[in-house]
Amino acid sequence: MTVILARMEHGSHSMPRSGGSPQQSHCRFTKHLFWAIYIALLLSIMSCSSTNKRSMLAQESIESIEQLFAPNGKNQLHEGEWRWIPLPPANFVSPTGLREEVKAASGERLEVRWEVDWLGSGKIFPRWYYELRYFGADCHRSHCEGVQAGKCHFAQGCNFIKYYVVDANHDGIPDRFLLTSWESWDYGGDEGVEGFLDQIEHRYDPVTGRYGVMKRLYRYPSGCEPPVSSPPHVCDLKEECRPPYAMVKEEVMQSRP
Repeated sequence: MTVILARMEHGSHSMPRSGGSPQQSHCRFTKHLFWAIYIALLLSIMSCSSTNKRSMLAQESIESIEQLFAPNGKNQLHEGEWRWIPLPPANFVSPTGLREEVKAASGERLEVRWEVDWLGSGKIFPRWYYELRYFGADCHRSHCEGVQAGKCHFAQGCNFIKYYVVDANHDGIPDRFLLTSWESWDYGGDEGVEGFLDQIEHRYDPVTGRYGVMKRLYRYPSGCEPPVSSPPHVCDLKEECRPPYAMVKEEVMQSRP
């Protein structure tokens, strides 16, 4: 998710004479402290909401999610194709609500929404975040909230959203959705596990209702230090930070049903 920071320019000031009064020094200190706190607040509220707590799962749940995260999911899917959903830049001044929508001939739809959590997750400050929601054919906005199928996790992260479909008549409209995937990469200042490149992937199977969240840790390539991108262009990797990456750990964070 791209975060745009506004540059604040102060008007010109004359240099203070040496030996200024204590009141002047106190005012300058207070002013600098105010701006420091203000900037810190802006940075905190622009970050995405994150859920990093690992779920305690039974063995059968782990085996189920491993099937869900099999390469491309093609071992349990019909022959189809992956399609991508673009994620436009947004920040805390952007209006919340629908950003992208994909409809299937079955009546299903996918929505990418820009939302805000007003302290609902126990945070000190509000958190703005992108999320992916799936709506079944009989699920309408007026009486149905849909199913959350993915969300962003890192303030200066890069997100990739794709969905697996069959389009039998090749008209460009999916017959139905078979699988969704949301990848959230920590391409910023090493917000996740220190010293590792973090990736969190959400997968949702609309056919069975299975949902899983997987967390992976990778080694930074030789010569690469965070941030691996150049903010605000958080998806443009520095040359020395391009993949492939060597994975060192993978764990299940969440699974349902």
